[in-house]
Amino acid sequence: MPLNLNRNTRTNAQKAAPYNAAALRLSPLLFALLYTGPVSANNDVPISMSTLAVSKRLPHVSIYAVGGDISKAVEGKLVVLGLTGKLKDQWRWQTEYLGLFTQRGTQDIHDNRARIAATYSHTLEDWRLSVRPLIEYRNSEVLNGFRFRPKFEVSRPLTLLSQKITPAIKLTPSYELKSELITFSFLTIGTKWSISPQVEITGSYIRGISHQRNTDTEGPSVSLSVRL
Repeated sequence: MPLNLNRNTRTNAQKAAPYNAAALRLSPLLFALLYTGPVSANNDVPISMSTLAVSKRLPHVSIYAVGGDISKAVEGKLVVLGLTGKLKDQWRWQTEYLGLFTQRGTQDIHDNRARIAATYSHTLEDWRLSVRPLIEYRNSEVLNGFRFRPKFEVSRPLTLLSQKITPAIKLTPSYELKSELITFSFLTIGTKWSISPQVEITGSYIRGISHQRNTDTEGPSVSLSVRL
């Protein structure tokens, strides 16, 4: 009796399809585990961040405020106040003030930054790709001047154990316009958990590389976001 190989092949492929789809959706998480494992052994400057973000949507714009703490190698406070709005279907504008208040030895460092940015987002099947060109003016006891800080992000929403989560990978280099050098780069790998339409929790691991001093800054970050 001849064997129906085509039928067996189709059956096996159909059985494997859900596992292949799950592996594809979880690939950012797998990359995060592979990446954060080896780099944590070479932690030159450890850092830890925790923030609370509150936003309110108005008729034409949204206002937001962020406050948080920075600890371990650097101790300080973070404050962000901003506005954002929609330009077109795939474009958003953003302007904000960022204040970073830290202490180095006995010296207090007040890092004030004014920022303006535009974000372009594109959805490819279930993947979301975004690019955010940002220009900031920095005024502090350490550095002054303009910087160009583009952000490149890849994310994909998925459902895991009936919970909506969004793994994401972000790359943010810093280009000093005065020195014409890329001085610092941030790689952030994390996951956003949507508890409800108004509340989200984001856990991530940040790795910053100083291209001038050849040192690394890395550590965990946790953020709670609330929409009013």
